[in-house]
Amino acid sequence: MTAFDDRVLVFEDRDDNYEEIRAPLERTLPDGLTLERFNHDMPIESNEVLHELEDRVKDPHFPLLIILDYDLTVAYNQIRREHVRQLCEDHDLPLCIYHRINSTPEDRLQVQEYEEDRIKINPSKGAEEVARDAANIAKGFDQIRHSLAEALGNESRPAIPEILDAPRNVRGKLDQYSWGNPGALMGGGPNMDQDALIRRSTTHLGYWIRNELLEFPGALLNSVALAAYLDVDHDALREDPQYQEPFNDALYNGPFAELGRWWWTPKIDEIRALHMTEDDTEMPLGQVIFERLKLPEIGRAICHDGESENHGGARYYCIIKEEPVCEEHSKNPEGWIPMGATRSRISRDELARLEPWTLS
Repeated sequence: MTAFDDRVLVFEDRDDNYEEIRAPLERTLPDGLTLERFNHDMPIESNEVLHELEDRVKDPHFPLLIILDYDLTVAYNQIRREHVRQLCEDHDLPLCIYHRINSTPEDRLQVQEYEEDRIKINPSKGAEEVARDAANIAKGFDQIRHSLAEALGNESRPAIPEILDAPRNVRGKLDQYSWGNPGALMGGGPNMDQDALIRRSTTHLGYWIRNELLEFPGALLNSVALAAYLDVDHDALREDPQYQEPFNDALYNGPFAELGRWWWTPKIDEIRALHMTEDDTEMPLGQVIFERLKLPEIGRAICHDGESENHGGARYYCIIKEEPVCEEHSKNPEGWIPMGATRSRISRDELARLEPWTLS
């Protein structure tokens, strides 16, 4: 398979910053993947920067992942982040962006800004965590490319659900996410060769998984969204493993799973159903289910909308605050959240703050 080679290529123009991430990256990268740093000392002798950049990156095949320092201002040659980003867009190459620890607040805001066609590492993380996350992102793309190569040409195999190891009762809902159409993710032009198809599908499927499916709770729940869904205190559930352990069978194990913890919503419901009694008219929630699981008392989820006086009973996740909110004091504004992200909302006070800036 020559859609990619086994390199993870890093664009970092400062020696000290590269050395901070090199060792933990090499230590965490899966077996079979190799780390390489782009040579910023070699001058560009042509006015066609993108053409020469492509020649240097493709050696003779494209790397599996490009890791880009947001700021390449001390590079001796003409290559800047815009060139690297354009190269990745032109050739469907997975791109992961991070920032150096001493970058400016403005740089951090730029890195944090949401974009669906690249993966960004949280700017608040130190070098060790940046390297660990980058290695796990490479592992995720590696899993995807091999799974796609195996499934290509076999129309009887639903490649995306298999790659995700998705429960059967959630597979139809995956299409509701805005990028969730298998044809859009895995399609190609009539003249696209197999390597180009695998490269395109790997990159865009990886972006969709990381930037939409895992980012916006619905089919999957992060720890705060899980607590909200169960109507329990999110700090207690997130910080105390004993409250998570009964739901281990619902854990997501697909690509990028090492970047956090997520649970399949339908499997959470299966576990809730197992703890129903004959007198129940609906599946148990809150303190009731944790009592039946023989766990210590846990508080109720609190709505974090600024206008709601922090009342109890908050079963949704605010994607801005990253805290629980209730249905009454939040909204699902059209176009802001993927259709399949049914547990994602925006608190009423955050929406009032943001709407003036989003009106055209």
